[in-house]
Amino acid sequence: MVDRKPKTQAGYYATDNITGVLTRNQASAYLKICKNNLDALSIPKIHIGKLIRFRKTDIDAWLENAIKVVATC
Repeated sequence: MVDRKPKTQAGYYATDNITGVLTRNQASAYLKICKNNLDALSIPKIHIGKLIRFRKTDIDAWLENAIKVVATC
């Protein structure tokens, strides 16, 4: 038998090291949703060639707006 280390969350996807600009993987981890659902949301995206980035401030503002819409219903 081989002793294996317990699995831990990769640093790339860990939400505790998220800063200003996020990749698709980091943004989906931050919101705790899959990448396909993230693409369907109306969060502003930054396109750099083929790369897609999200500002954390844009995600937080989108969340605040979504909370306000739900609260008024």
